[in-house]
Parts: sequence; C-alpha cells; structure tokens
Amino acid sequence: LDLAAMTQAGVDLVNLSPHYFTVHDSDLPQITKIIPDTPVYLEMCHTTYVGKSVAKGYDSFTFRRTTPNQYYTAAHLAYSRGGTGVTAFNFVYYREHGVGERGPFDEPPFFIFNNIGDPDWVAQQPQDYVLSNMWLEKFLANKMPLDFNAAGKTCSFQMDMAPTKGGWKQDGTLRIQADKDLGDSTWTAKANGVELKPAADLSEPYNNIYTPLLGDDTVHRGWIVPKDILIDGINNFEVTMNTGDKYKINFINLAIK
Repeated sequence: LDLAAMTQAGVDLVNLSPHYFTVHDSDLPQITKIIPDTPVYLEMCHTTYVGKSVAKGYDSFTFRRTTPNQYYTAAHLAYSRGGTGVTAFNFVYYREHGVGERGPFDEPPFFIFNNIGDPDWVAQQPQDYVLSNMWLEKFLANKMPLDFNAAGKTCSFQMDMAPTKGGWKQDGTLRIQADKDLGDSTWTAKANGVELKPAADLSEPYNNIYTPLLGDDTVHRGWIVPKDILIDGINNFEVTMNTGDKYKINFINLAIK
C-alpha cells in the first residue's frame, strides 16, 4: 500500500492489524515515518501464539492468551515509535468459543483499558517482549520458528525495545520455548554481541492466570540479560544449540522492568 498517497487522497487514520495477534515487531515505526501527520494505531489481539487444531471446525486451535504486561509492552512500544494509540480486536475471545478442548477459558482483562491509553502510565509497567509463530509472519523482520536442525546451529532474531520511564531498573530474562522436551541439550545465547549467563528461574516472569500453551522447564532455556547492554531500538540476539537433537523454537520472550 502507498500510505503517503492514500493519506493525500483523504485517508485520515491508520489501524495497523497484525493479523489476529498481539506483536512487538510490527511495521509501525516505519509507517509513522512515512505518514508522520496521520494518526496510527496498533491493533492488539487476544493471543500471541496458536498451536495445533484439536477438533474439526472453525476456531479449533489451541492458543496462548495475551497477558496484561504484553498488552502494556505493545502499547508502550507503539507510543515510543510515534504511534497515536492502540485498538483491540477479538478481545472477547478469552471467553469460551469455537470447538474442542482449548480451555480453561477466562473473562477478558477489561481492566487494561483503564490505563493503556496513557503513554506515561504504560512506560512505568513491567515489560514482556514476545516473538512467536504467527500467521503471515513472512511479512515481519523475524522469521519464526527458529529451526535448529543440527548441533552447532546458530539462529538470530531482533527485538525492538523501548526502556521504561527513567530507564530499565533490573536485568531481564530471555526465555526460549521449544516444540518438545529439550532433554540434556546444551544452549548458549548472546545479546548485542555479549555472551549471556544462564537463568536459574525459568518460570513465568509475572503472575499469569492464563495457562494454555505455557511451557515448563523441560521445554525452556533462559538467560539473564544485563540491562546495560540493551538499547532503545533494535537489539540483536543469537541463540546456539551446542549439543542436541532437532528442535523448533516457537515462542521467545524477554521480561524486564
């Protein structure tokens, strides 16, 4: 789409829809530079990752629910990159819908709308940056899943990150989640060229009542990310499988305050 021509022709608002997902690696930074005088909103959805279908019929796949911290992180990143605001889509889908055993279901976290329109407020919230498999992900900079098919394989990815108000106060934790038990495989990681130390705690970084598709220690590896090596902008990460079988990394998150 030629957004500059469209706004000249009369389009007065852009809602950027990442195809049913909440993401932190959208085209919003580029779009706000192309049309700096046009309001741009980032659409957020009820999920960050979907799994396999468990029944025949529409909406039959398992899905990981977007958490409040992930919504706040998306909003903060959008504001930090020139976005006007955020919108919500499929928000009701925390409630039971579709077919098959995909629960437990919950009430949507309506409380996020109390403050998510306040850039100063979201800039002070704990952050949870996410990368995952998503539909039409081929249009994004990061190609997921990360495919580790042999020992010694290194995969890289990027995260656009914006510091909390006053700067990050604590080191972060980077976690990868594989498609199966990682067994005794060994892994290393780097952030912006710096070797990271393994994290002892691989549990959910914040209280999370939404259990579907959460992993456990058998499918996780994690590392401590020093706050001082991160930048306001694109951060580069590398993960290497030193020893192990064949794995796909379907979900990555970096929690930091």
